[in-house]
Amino acid sequence: MKKILFFGMICAMGLSFASCEPQLIDGPDAYATVDEAALAEAITYTQYADKELTQPDPAGNFVKYNSAVGVVQVFSMTGASPLVTGAGGTFKLPVKRGHVGNISMKFRLPNADGTFTTATKEFTCTPPSELTREQILLSGDYGQKVWMYAQDGTEFWGNAGHTGEGTAYDNFDVIDGYWWGVADTEGIQGQIGGPSPEAFGDEDLSAYMVFDEDGNVQTFTPDGTLVRRGGYSLENYDPERSSGWNLGTLKLSEAATLYPWAVDGSGTVTEFEVMHLTPQSMYLVSNNEGGAPGDWGEITYWRFVSGTPDQYTLEGKWTYGVELNSRYSFVYGGAPKEGEGFGYNVLTGELPGFSWGYAPSRLAEKSELYADRGQVFGDAAEGAYMEFKEDWVTAYSPEGEKVRTTTWSIQMNDPTVNGRRGDNGIELGTLTTTGAGLLFPWTYQEPGVPVTEYKILYYDSNNIVLYKEGPEDPEFDNMTMWVFSRVKE
Repeated sequence: MKKILFFGMICAMGLSFASCEPQLIDGPDAYATVDEAALAEAITYTQYADKELTQPDPAGNFVKYNSAVGVVQVFSMTGASPLVTGAGGTFKLPVKRGHVGNISMKFRLPNADGTFTTATKEFTCTPPSELTREQILLSGDYGQKVWMYAQDGTEFWGNAGHTGEGTAYDNFDVIDGYWWGVADTEGIQGQIGGPSPEAFGDEDLSAYMVFDEDGNVQTFTPDGTLVRRGGYSLENYDPERSSGWNLGTLKLSEAATLYPWAVDGSGTVTEFEVMHLTPQSMYLVSNNEGGAPGDWGEITYWRFVSGTPDQYTLEGKWTYGVELNSRYSFVYGGAPKEGEGFGYNVLTGELPGFSWGYAPSRLAEKSELYADRGQVFGDAAEGAYMEFKEDWVTAYSPEGEKVRTTTWSIQMNDPTVNGRRGDNGIELGTLTTTGAGLLFPWTYQEPGVPVTEYKILYYDSNNIVLYKEGPEDPEFDNMTMWVFSRVKE
C-alpha cells in the first residue's frame, strides 16, 4: 500500500481550526501486481456449441470470456501467440481429434511493473469425431482443403451424354460421353448471362473453394473475396462403385461450389453425383434431365483439383512415411529423373523409376554415405519427426531432442502451366530452407552437404514426396527422394 497525501478542509458552524494540516491515508498501490489466484477468479466465461454463440453448451468449444482485472491474453498451453487479447472476447478451444474431453488454457495479465501474471483454467470440451475416409478426401486431415478448377488445360465444366459407364470416371483425364466444355478463364467468363445471370468473381481459373471438416464449403475469388458459402454432406459413399455409376452424392444446403450452374440454364445445382474422388482430384456431375444411366440424356460435369502446400497446410509435425509407402517400404532413396510428375503418388505406391531405398531403421547404418564424416544424428531413426511452425522447421529425435532448426518457405509453380508441373513436367514447386532443417537432409551424391532446396513431387494434406537433383554430371543423372507423412495428434 502507498500513502496518499490528502488535504481535508472541514468547515462547520461553531468549529474553527488554526490551520488545516495534511493527512496521510491508506490507498491502493498503482503498481501492485495481481496474483495467480486473483486472476483466475477474475476470469469468467460461457461456452457455446456454435461460433455464432447462440447455443450455450458446458462442453462447447467456443468460449466467450470476461476479465474483471482488465486486458488479458489467452494462449493455448503450447502456443507462442495469443488466440485473443482483450478485457473480454471470444475464442475457439484448440481441440483436435483424439483429444481427451478437457483442455487447459492460459490467461496472461500484464502488470503495471512490467511483469506478467498467468493463470490456468481448465475447460470441458468436445473433441471432433474421427473423420471418415470420404471426409478426409474432401477436407483433408488438417481441417480444410482447397479445391480449384482442373488446371491441366482440358475442360473443367461442360456437358456430356449420360453413358451410364461409371468406371470410365476412374480416369480423371477422361470426360465420358463428352459433348462440349470450357478449359480456361475466357471460356467460363463467356457463360455470364447464360447459365449464370451475372458475374460473381469465381469465373476465373484461379478461383477456389474450401471444404472444411465441419461440413462447410466456401467459394472465393482469386484475391480471397468470399463469393458464397453453405453446408455440405457426402452421402452413401461407396468407393467400390457398386451401383455401376456414382461413388455417392454430394448435397449442399446452398449453391456454394465453384460456378454451380448447369449447362442447360436450369439454375444452380445443390446436389451432385460424385464420380471420382482422390486426395488430388474430384469429378462431379449433375443429371440435368433426370434421365436413366445409359440413355445419353444431358449431364453437366465439373472437374476439380486440390490445392497445394502453403504456410498453413504444412504447419504441424511430420515423420518418415513408412506406413504410406508399403509397396517399397522406404523413406529415403534414389531414382532416375525421368517420367512425368503426374505419375508420382505415394498413396498408390507409384514412384516412377524407383531404384533403391532405405527404411528409417537403416539410415543410421548408412550415414557414412550421406552425412558429414559419418556422424550419426538423432533424426536418423524411426520415430524421428520435424515440426513446421510459422517460418521455422525443426527436426527432432524420437525422444524429442532437437537436432537442427532453420527457416523455410515454399514457392509453388503456376497452376496454369502443365497442371502446376512446370515446363519439365516433374515438380509442383520448391521447398527452401536457409540451412539444414528437415529430417536427414543429405544426398548420396554429395556426402556432408546439407540440402536446402527440395523439389515437390507429390503432396496431399498428409503426405509429401521431395527430391533433390544430383550434380550436373551424366553419371549422376538421378535424384534423391524423401517420403514424409503427417503425425496425427
